[in-house]
Amino acid sequence: MRSSEFPEKDAAAMAEHDRAEFAYSALENLFNVSPDAIFVTDAGGVIRDANPRAVEMFGYPQAELFGQPIENLIPQRFRSHHPEHRENFNAHPRARQMGAAMNLFALRKDGTEFSG
Repeated sequence: MRSSEFPEKDAAAMAEHDRAEFAYSALENLFNVSPDAIFVTDAGGVIRDANPRAVEMFGYPQAELFGQPIENLIPQRFRSHHPEHRENFNAHPRARQMGAAMNLFALRKDGTEFSG
C-alpha cells in the first residue's frame, strides 16, 4: 500500500517533519546568537562546531577550530587533567554549569590566557 492511500498518516508525518524542522531552526538560532561561547565536540573531545561567539572569543577562524582537540584551548598547565574530566562527564552526563565552583582558564589563538 502506498502512503497516499492513508492521507491522515501523510498529514501526521508532515506535521512531525515541520515540528522537527522548527526545533532544529530554533536550536540553530540559539547556537548562533548566544552571548556565550559554545563548542560542540564529539566524545573524544574533537571540536565539531563552534558558534560565532566562540570564534570571536578564542580568535580562531571557524574552519581552523574544526577537528582540533578541545584541549588545545586550555592552558598547558591544565591540559593533562581535562581528558579525565571530559571522560567522566561523558560517562555521567548531567545538566550543570560549566566550571561551577571553579575558576576556568582558556587560551586564545594568539597565546593569551583569559578566565571566565
